[in-house]
Amino acid sequence: MVFAIVRYLLVLIFISLISGCAKDSLDPYLRAHLEKPDWISGESDRYPSSTYLLGRSVSSDLNQAKRQSADDLAKNLNKQIAVADEQPQPEVDKVLDQKTRDYLLQRIRVSEIWQDPATKAHHVLSTIDRVKVGEEMLNEVYRLDEQVERILKKANQEKDVLQRIAFANMAIEKQTQRDRLQAVVKVIKPVASVARTDWDRQKIKEQIGHWLSDIKILPIAQHKEFNLLGSVKDGVISAGMTVHFGARPDYILKETFNQGQIKWKDGVYSVEGTLQLELLDGEWKGQVRGDAIWPIEVSALERDQIPAEIAEAIKKAHQEKLRSTLLSIEE
Repeated sequence: MVFAIVRYLLVLIFISLISGCAKDSLDPYLRAHLEKPDWISGESDRYPSSTYLLGRSVSSDLNQAKRQSADDLAKNLNKQIAVADEQPQPEVDKVLDQKTRDYLLQRIRVSEIWQDPATKAHHVLSTIDRVKVGEEMLNEVYRLDEQVERILKKANQEKDVLQRIAFANMAIEKQTQRDRLQAVVKVIKPVASVARTDWDRQKIKEQIGHWLSDIKILPIAQHKEFNLLGSVKDGVISAGMTVHFGARPDYILKETFNQGQIKWKDGVYSVEGTLQLELLDGEWKGQVRGDAIWPIEVSALERDQIPAEIAEAIKKAHQEKLRSTLLSIEE
C-alpha cells in the first residue's frame, strides 16, 4: 500500500516537471497564446512604453483586431501630440497629416496576439520602435530644415520682389511640414532636437511683410463705374503693398470689369460679371507677368440697387483675394 502511494506521488512529480519544462521551452510568441499577457491590462515588461509606442485591441475577428490595434496606436499618438504641443486640438484624429500617418502605419508591427480561451476573442498588441522610427523622422526634420534654409537663401538672392515672396511662401510650406513632423518626433523620441536653421513660420511671415511693403504698384482701372479704381487702391493697401502713381513703379495692375445682363426671376434682380486682372512689369509697355479672372455675382430686390451691390462685391473681392492672387501669379 505504501509502495503504491509513493509510486503515485513520483509519477505526479515527474509529470509536473515535464509539463513545466515544456512550457518554459515555448517561444514567447507561442506562450502568449497560453498565458494572459500583461499588456492586456497594463504596462508590458517586454514592451515598455519608454521603448515602444503601443496600440491594443480586442475583437472576435483577428484581422479586424489587427486593424483596430493599429488605429488605437495612431489615436494614442495623436493625443500625446496634442498634449505635447500645448495647443487645443478641435479634432484630435486630424493631428497627424496623411503622409505622416501612412509612414507610421508602415512601421507598425503586430508584436503579440492572444486568444482568450473562454471568449475566443483575439487580443492584439501593435508596437512602434521609438528609437528606430524616431531617428528616421528626426533625420527628415533636419532635411526639411536644410530645405527651408536653401529656399530662403534663394529668395534673398532674387531681385524680383514678387518672386522673392513666392519662394518665401514655399519656405513656409516646408516649415509647416517640419513643425508638424517635429511634434510627432517629440512624442516618439522625447529628446529635444535643435533646428538646423534660425527660421520659423512667424519670422518668414514677418520677412514677407517687409518685402511686401517695399512693392510699389500703379493701379489702372479700365472703367470708372463701380468705384473700380478705389477698390484696386484699397486692395493694394490691404495686401500690404504701396500704391504708387509716380514714375518707375515696380508693377502695373490693370483691371477691367465686364458686366453681364441684369436678370429678373421670382421677384429678385441678379447679374453676373467678371473682373479681369493683369499684372505687368513696371514699364508702360512692360511684360505681362500674369493674369486672373474673378467671378462677380450679385442680387437685389430693386434694379437700381444692382450698381451699389456690384461695387461692394468688387471691393470685398479685392480685400479678400488680391494679395493671394498677385502672389500666386509668381508660383
